[in-house]
Amino acid sequence: MTIKDSRFIQMVRDGSKPNALTYQNNRYIVIINNNEPMTMNTTGIKMTVRRYDGLPIVNHWADVQSIKSELLGDEVTAIEYYPPQSEVSGEPNTHYFWVLPPEVLPLRATALNFGQ
Repeated sequence: MTIKDSRFIQMVRDGSKPNALTYQNNRYIVIINNNEPMTMNTTGIKMTVRRYDGLPIVNHWADVQSIKSELLGDEVTAIEYYPPQSEVSGEPNTHYFWVLPPEVLPLRATALNFGQ
């Protein structure tokens, strides 16, 4: 039996992170920082996703695509970040996604058929 995910609800803001919004549902915790410093003297959006229980995301692509669409929009392009091993930090089973300004990364995957 599959448990249907509930819609995300916004949690109370953490005063130490004024640009971060935290959302959760019955399965995931998502933190969105709307003003993350980037290269080229610009800012972007950083979205951090992990399961509430800390376990790996089993249906990774479909689940994260759904989360991205619900919280950032259907037509937003987000890039998952895999740093060099020497720079890996953070919690296990946590995934990091970036939404970059179009002038920084003018990438569109319109010709590809993802998730079908």
